[in-house]
Amino acid sequence: MKWVKRTAHRYLPLDFYGRAIAMTGEASVILNKVKDIASFSATDWVPIWVEEADKWEQRAYFNANNLTDELRALRKALAYYSLAVYPWLMDDDRIAIYEKVKKLYKRVSELSGAPVEQLDIPFEGHILKAYLRRAKGLYNPTLPVIFFIRGLDSTKEVSYWDESMILDQGYAIISIDFPGMGENTCPMQTDSEKIFQAVINALADPKLYANKKIETDRIVTWGLGFGGYWAYKLAAIDSRIKAAINIGGPVHHAFSPSIFNYLKRFKEISFLKSVSKAALGPNFKGSVTQFAKQLSLIKNGVLTGITAPLLYVNGTSDLAVPSAEGNIVKHKKNDSKMDRQVLMFANEGHLAIDILDEVVLPHCLQWITQKVDLAKIKFSSCYYH
Repeated sequence: MKWVKRTAHRYLPLDFYGRAIAMTGEASVILNKVKDIASFSATDWVPIWVEEADKWEQRAYFNANNLTDELRALRKALAYYSLAVYPWLMDDDRIAIYEKVKKLYKRVSELSGAPVEQLDIPFEGHILKAYLRRAKGLYNPTLPVIFFIRGLDSTKEVSYWDESMILDQGYAIISIDFPGMGENTCPMQTDSEKIFQAVINALADPKLYANKKIETDRIVTWGLGFGGYWAYKLAAIDSRIKAAINIGGPVHHAFSPSIFNYLKRFKEISFLKSVSKAALGPNFKGSVTQFAKQLSLIKNGVLTGITAPLLYVNGTSDLAVPSAEGNIVKHKKNDSKMDRQVLMFANEGHLAIDILDEVVLPHCLQWITQKVDLAKIKFSSCYYH
């Protein structure tokens, strides 16, 4: 989809197009819609996508007697409603549509055979809203649990398109919104990894969700974008994390002031600062640039001490996350025997989005099999009905 770059809108990050087209499967519709939108304002942005979503939701209603057609239409509606709330819940219109997103996500998950189990977890005066999904007839509890962490400008429901392949392999998936995004009312802080750790703790707590019988001692954190940063940071503090995947997330160089200065030449910088401020919450009065300087996994000594196997994947043409992050992951470690793999795809952008489903996700699953010692596990036994 490199041709998309020639039609890129002035205020949209380039990876929006690849993501939107992958979700909807309708490149021409996405490009035509974007041409008619002047800004992210509720009056400009939201109605364009809601109109398309409503059409597909109505089509699902008329196909209720045909599961295949109904599910296809509901997936399309979910995709377009999700685009309507992009890039974050900045206004009442988006907040209202997000209720539809959550409802449809649960509906398509149910129809797909991997229903959503809602987890409400008390945490420092907040209630964390997390999801647990397991595919009926396929879930294998001997496999590690996948903890999926989305990035800044999305919600956990957008993971539906990535989750299907993982669920089909027998894994359970837990997911939660990025700090300050979606339903996560905890603003992003330098130690936000404790939010994700609280979810794991709740699944192991007999007073909360231990009855779900999830094996919390063998977890793989899998983050996309900025979620990949927290996937690594959680692995640094919790021995239950047996491997961590970072797809297109920042590590060190992306937090340097020089990168912010470089990005001033592109539309990505204003977008990144705006969505970062939203994640930091209304009480944050400081500088995004100064906050970012505190996050480097090298300067805070986190990366060198992670003993779990790490996988880092991205495209070399990512504007916001330099390809040098891959070298940092591979070489900055206390022990030469530490297991690190880096895949940088030439001429691909953020998240290697154009080949995410076809190449990146299958490779990640294969890597998990190798690194978490699954070779001897038999996949034929199914435990969840």
